[in-house]
Amino acid sequence: MMLTMPGGEICEQVPGLDGAVKLEELVVQKIWAEQNFLTDSLQTSCSKKIYIDYPGRWNHTKEGPDFINARLVVDGQIRTGDVEVQFHPNEWNREGHQKDQNFENVILQVCLFTDPKGKVAQSRLVTGGAVPALILLPHLFYGIEEYAEMDAVAQLAGVDRAGQLILDELAALSKEEVDKQIKKRWMQKRAFAHARLKSQGWEQACHQWFLEVLGYRRNRAPMARVAHRFPVPLWQRGQADPQSIFASENDWNLKGCRPANHPGQRLAQYKKLWEQCPEWINRLALMQELIDRSAGTFSRKEVFPILRAWRKDVLGDLFSSSKSHTLFVDFGLPMLAEFFGFDGLALWRQWPAGDCPDIFREWAAKLGWVDSSGKRPLTNGQVQCFIETLCPKNTPQQSKKTEHE
Repeated sequence: MMLTMPGGEICEQVPGLDGAVKLEELVVQKIWAEQNFLTDSLQTSCSKKIYIDYPGRWNHTKEGPDFINARLVVDGQIRTGDVEVQFHPNEWNREGHQKDQNFENVILQVCLFTDPKGKVAQSRLVTGGAVPALILLPHLFYGIEEYAEMDAVAQLAGVDRAGQLILDELAALSKEEVDKQIKKRWMQKRAFAHARLKSQGWEQACHQWFLEVLGYRRNRAPMARVAHRFPVPLWQRGQADPQSIFASENDWNLKGCRPANHPGQRLAQYKKLWEQCPEWINRLALMQELIDRSAGTFSRKEVFPILRAWRKDVLGDLFSSSKSHTLFVDFGLPMLAEFFGFDGLALWRQWPAGDCPDIFREWAAKLGWVDSSGKRPLTNGQVQCFIETLCPKNTPQQSKKTEHE
């Protein structure tokens, strides 16, 4: 069901992991802009092969196509023109683009879904020329809800000070409400892991998700493409060259990137992980036995042996404490819990916080959730509560179904 927000943004209720989710068209535009999908073996709905040389300049004005001056190779022929991004092909005619000269230079219509009943309507220009359509859904790395959540969390990157309203909202949360927020985000992580395991299997899901977390938010998309273009056997055989792999992607976001977080450096670390711990994926699976032997309540003392095993046995002491914590809470534990079918929530909430905005630590200190000396460090559960409080758009619309279900 199509929705228009008060600010004019176009939204759609799409099927998520826990019901329908409100998805802004802006998220689909970001997927195209960042090429955050499988770009190999792309075909239009009329079976034309497409290679994307340049996705186009994002047009943030209200008029005209979404992307200007894109460069595509369509069935071996270079084409330069505009790209329009929509939820469904039939929106082209509904929005009157077939009568609008501003859209006369469109060479591709990028859509998330086919039209109802699996059809793809033929879109045409004012002059009658056909506009080929590319359906993104079959080429996405992960589920729609995960893209929506990544977009919501990415907006937190601009949080640079503690507003009193935010502090008041956090302070008003009861223990039960905090627990509910943390559990909700854990169930989302479990659902993401379930979707990845179902579509990719254990080994490939571990390979791709690990690289994505190494890439941070800004380089998650190219890292995901690297995982597909350079599969596990290449790394196992020692044939992966980090410099060549880095050069294979041309859209790395290096602005403001610290040397330690440079994707070339992270790829070199990943190669070293395979050299020092060639069985790291199997060692991750063995951690399930260590978790099972704990009492299950996961006090801080119970967390430490598991933490040491993760950093030493699985990661080979190659990563900083902060990065290793992030890898565990964003990738390792959700995968383990979903693959082996144990709860994992208590461990996930007690795990030390990994990479997070400094403002979260300030808020926690002011709320009394940690002391100012840092002797009682911020936990992952507290970080997740902050994120859930600041990202209300993650809430699924449980009561409504959509035509895609």
